[in-house]
Amino acid sequence: MNIDRTVDVLLVCAIIVSASIIIVPYILPRPLPEITLRVLTQYDSSITDVMENSFLTSSYAEDNNIVDIEWVTQLSSMWRILIESGPIDLIMGPWEIIDEFGQTGLLRPISESILSGINESIAGVPMKGYSASQPIWCSYAISIRIFELLANETHLQEYGLSIPETVEDMLSPRYSPTELNSSLIGMDWPVSFSVENYEFRNFITKAFGWNNGIQNLTNLYANSQLYQHAGEALEALLEGEIGITLTMFDGQSWESFPSTISRTHLENMVFVNPNVVAVDNETQNASHSEAFIDYLLSPEGQSIWLVDDYGLLPVSREVFDVPEAEYNESIYEEFNWTISTEGFGVSDSYSQEDDVLGVYMEFTTKLTHSTLTKSWRNIFRAYENGSVNEIQFNYFREMLGMPLTIVDPISHVNEIFTREYAQRIFIHLYNVDYAIEVTYLWMVAANQRYEMILSELSALM
Repeated sequence: MNIDRTVDVLLVCAIIVSASIIIVPYILPRPLPEITLRVLTQYDSSITDVMENSFLTSSYAEDNNIVDIEWVTQLSSMWRILIESGPIDLIMGPWEIIDEFGQTGLLRPISESILSGINESIAGVPMKGYSASQPIWCSYAISIRIFELLANETHLQEYGLSIPETVEDMLSPRYSPTELNSSLIGMDWPVSFSVENYEFRNFITKAFGWNNGIQNLTNLYANSQLYQHAGEALEALLEGEIGITLTMFDGQSWESFPSTISRTHLENMVFVNPNVVAVDNETQNASHSEAFIDYLLSPEGQSIWLVDDYGLLPVSREVFDVPEAEYNESIYEEFNWTISTEGFGVSDSYSQEDDVLGVYMEFTTKLTHSTLTKSWRNIFRAYENGSVNEIQFNYFREMLGMPLTIVDPISHVNEIFTREYAQRIFIHLYNVDYAIEVTYLWMVAANQRYEMILSELSALM
């Protein structure tokens, strides 16, 4: 009897142990698999390292066992191939390229709730991209470059002048009150075929349109003293030779100047370049990829950009309200100025015609500057003394900078300097013979234009 009972007990124990072996693995939590996110990007380790370290120490990454981010860095020309061959989870880079991917079905829509705290645009530049009314990318940081004036207000007041607030204000001949070839405005001449120096021309033609932009540039160069080397205009300002010079502020800490020199941002004159992120349509980690974006847009993620080191600004104002947030006061000021400005919706996308424009402007304004400034001032003097009325004044002013027409050395037909023409001849300018001939034709046509204006004004006066 006791033996039977013992056997029964042993059988029950064996059944319990066997059941435990089978059932326990199903009722105990399994360890989560380790997750690595693959991110296709153009950025180097100075930026990717800080984003990776910040995200991987977040509570979301720790709770979901996201242990690594693999950064796939390739030229953007290779991105489509990499996306289509996969696997890629996220893409970070220029908004124009990523938006194109979204329009061709390569991106996965992002939950709108994640993006609710971001403006639709900043200074007219989109911060979100859509396809079929669904968001497919968003900006998590911006870089800015603001065109501003350095001015000696005391020097200007001697002529009864204030600091211009707009580009149009700078076109006023009142800033050229002295002798011929002299002006209160000084500008360093941007070097042709230099990526670092095309920004102002690039901005003006994109903000005002190609034709109006060239007219404004021509009038501005006519109304300015031009200096041959970088920094000469600033030196002239500090020495009191001029009253105003144009410069560009990139959103980082200000350079200090004497108290006699003031800084003024030109109204709405700001490049805004969104740094954007999107989710690959074929990702196997959709929820984790969205969580990465959510983190970048959170105050914690946005705080990454509160230091000068990266040259970027946050896109969310909430980050400045975090009590423990530390940042340079100039970052806060420039962020507020940027998001409050209407802007022209211009981002700094490089284009070949900007280089061609630089060559064109050099031969039609810099190398003809004496005749150009003489024509410009005679137009104004004729208006001041009543020789021409306002309609005639505007006619001459527009004619001064109207894009020129030449007989192109290759096509042998009349070619107006349009954006399309500039794009078409970009490659030909690497041919020395062609470049010499076409630039000479531009210079001759410019001088003929300015002499014609002087002749017509003389007849009216």
